[in-house]
Amino acid sequence: MALLLTLLYFVSTIWIFSYILSFLGLPKNHIERWTAQQILDALKSLDKIFSAEDLFNQAYEQQSHGDYEIAISKYTEAIQLKPDYIIAYAGRARAFKLINDETNAKKDLEKAIALFPISTAEAYHGRAIAKSGLDDKQGAIDDLTKAIEINPNYVAAYRARGIIMNELGDTDKAISDYNEAIRINPNYADVYYELGKIKLKKEDEIGATAAYINAMRLKPNYAKAYVERGNIRLKSGASQSAISDYSKAIDIRPSYTVAYLNRGIVYQHLKQKKEALTDFREAARLYQLQGKIDDYNDVLSRIKKLEG
Repeated sequence: MALLLTLLYFVSTIWIFSYILSFLGLPKNHIERWTAQQILDALKSLDKIFSAEDLFNQAYEQQSHGDYEIAISKYTEAIQLKPDYIIAYAGRARAFKLINDETNAKKDLEKAIALFPISTAEAYHGRAIAKSGLDDKQGAIDDLTKAIEINPNYVAAYRARGIIMNELGDTDKAISDYNEAIRINPNYADVYYELGKIKLKKEDEIGATAAYINAMRLKPNYAKAYVERGNIRLKSGASQSAISDYSKAIDIRPSYTVAYLNRGIVYQHLKQKKEALTDFREAARLYQLQGKIDDYNDVLSRIKKLEG
């Protein structure tokens, strides 16, 4: 029995290293002749790849919360670990654009495209994000379609193509891509969020609310989904429920400027001047810190009007 277990361990180890080599694009022949150092080097390379992906996910999460400087830092760390990480360049470019740093955004997008010679689904996805950032929407759709051809279960590619389709006004194709992404992965909270936005665009408030609820069910700290549902509730006249959603978003993300602004607007409608001014002042402070001068001036106008 002990001999059988040893044999199984040896075979499984060889299979695992064969998989690692294939993943890294390294030769698999004569693996039994590898030295301990060669095996260690292969494991270190694999660890760098997984660490880079973890950093990318952290960056994406920070970016979705509006913490763009932290996101840029995380993308940079991922790129340092994996210098050919196309989608990290594209993600960092998006973060640069969101803080109005067009120069660095363009540099990253051009770098992502220059790195493209890799013919994997992930590479096509990364180049598509870069092309979209340079306003080549059709080129981005073509690359995402290619990514899906290579990997028909590539959920992120369906989501990305759906977002671009929506930007181009083709909401039906966007919904089709989102539904396919959900079919493949029913637990993809971000797709439900995107589906909610497009349902709202089509004035389907019930469908949008259902999508946001699913997003929050799968990701309980999904601050953006709470804000979007709060907007729907505000529009329908459910002011207290809207305040509850905005407050929940603020609890999750204390620097969520839009949540303060929208909650302040509700308080203003309810004639709760003190609460409205508190939220407007916090929104103004955050907009000023973020360098969003037009938004900052807009909130200042609200404050002056309310104080007057």
